[in-house]
Amino acid sequence: MLENVTLSKKLMGGFITVAIITLIVGYAGYSGISGLSVNVYEIGEVRLPSIQQLQIAEKELESIRVAQRTLLNPYLNDEDHKRQFTNITASRERYAAAIAIYNSVPATKEETEEFQKFSASLEAWKTTNLEFEDVAKKLDETGIRNPDELEAQLNKFRGDHYSLEVQVNGLMHGEAAFTGGEDHTACNFGKWLADFKNTNPDFVRLISEIRPVHQKFHAAVKRIRDLARAGDLEGAKNYYLSEMKPAAAVIFQCFEAMLEISH
Repeated sequence: MLENVTLSKKLMGGFITVAIITLIVGYAGYSGISGLSVNVYEIGEVRLPSIQQLQIAEKELESIRVAQRTLLNPYLNDEDHKRQFTNITASRERYAAAIAIYNSVPATKEETEEFQKFSASLEAWKTTNLEFEDVAKKLDETGIRNPDELEAQLNKFRGDHYSLEVQVNGLMHGEAAFTGGEDHTACNFGKWLADFKNTNPDFVRLISEIRPVHQKFHAAVKRIRDLARAGDLEGAKNYYLSEMKPAAAVIFQCFEAMLEISH
């Protein structure tokens, strides 16, 4: 049968077949390119921005957690302490902006459902964060961020002055002389007072009360020692009763009041 077909018809049929095949391949390629364009757009304009904004939110949420953990450090200086609140505010603004952008990007039904769950958890976390920050700020208002350390220091100061008073009593009763105790700036409490900073009004008031009495207490040590060296033990006892003992009572009362505030 094909023997009756002329060469020209055979060639024409071959060309048509090749053209049809080429057309099919071209259409398939065109369809693939069109689909690829849609996918590229989906990735570049939808998926990638979504992921980027979630990564930003994740980073800022972690920054808030780190700042909160840092606020728990009772040895943090004032500058670093204040900076944590600034960091938290800035991070909260940045993650809110990232989430707003994320919400403006198209999402699947599954993504929307998951993000709604996440948003509910995030809102609950934010509420707890704000409570934490409120407590931290109230603690700042007391002027005492490390009460444990302060109580330990105050107990040591109280013990130092009680020990010194015992030594003075021993001196007046003929026991061996001791050195030191005359300089109110040289004792542990005096050194602590030199660098003392506090915003608590009650604590500041107590410090104002104790300063002159503390100086008087240590000055009495020198006077009593001088009288004892001169052999005037009776005069030393009288000076102790009239000057040093009342000063000691005020000092210990102030220490107790400070401990109560710290507690």
